[in-house]
Amino acid sequence: MKDKNKKYPILEIKNLYLKYNNKLILNKINLKIFYGEIVTLIGEKNSGKTTLAHALYNMLPYTGNITFNKNKIYKLTYDKIFKLGLAYVMQKNKLFNQITVEENLLIGAYLRTDKLLIIKDLNKIYSIFPQLFERRMQLAINLSNGEKKICSIARALMASPKFIIIDEISLGITSKIIKKIIKILVQIQKFGTTIFLIEKNAQLIIPISNHIYIIKNGNIINQKITKNYKYK
Repeated sequence: MKDKNKKYPILEIKNLYLKYNNKLILNKINLKIFYGEIVTLIGEKNSGKTTLAHALYNMLPYTGNITFNKNKIYKLTYDKIFKLGLAYVMQKNKLFNQITVEENLLIGAYLRTDKLLIIKDLNKIYSIFPQLFERRMQLAINLSNGEKKICSIARALMASPKFIIIDEISLGITSKIIKKIIKILVQIQKFGTTIFLIEKNAQLIIPISNHIYIIKNGNIINQKITKNYKYK
């Protein structure tokens, strides 16, 4: 990425508050992510991590300001946020089980009209994820949990996003597969995609993160810690 792109954040959250069932879940969240970074949000279960991701996609009502790529995204619909270049890989792998792996990947490009580039990107995906190429004609239901996670990430990349949120990459998969995914994330970053990881398993993610935020009880308690930080 060019330096000029890093002069302003691709994502900025200012004074975000979120209540659910009259309970304060997120309390005055302030966060910046710059172009081309891998940034990780670390927190224990029920700390507010996934709720923040849902707020970014307006899946839950909030007060405050969220700016993505210089666009105010408050009250924008899911598809409009997606069109801006913000993709979201949820905790649970939301694949279409009764269609093939390749058909799932192509669904990720459903808003694109550049057919030749879609095929080019599909081939690029297969070069990054060779196991998906091997499985491309199989039904998604037959994938392992690790393969489903990889397919979910690959499908999001087929949208050619500027920014990708990945929620709990380690959930339900082996450490061996997690390490493979981490190597893949570094490759994705080299292509210029900004990555926001939401994760409980800190030790695996810290080495690849440019910055780390720690959230506890809906509050950011540490901001923009460097990758050399020793998480306790």
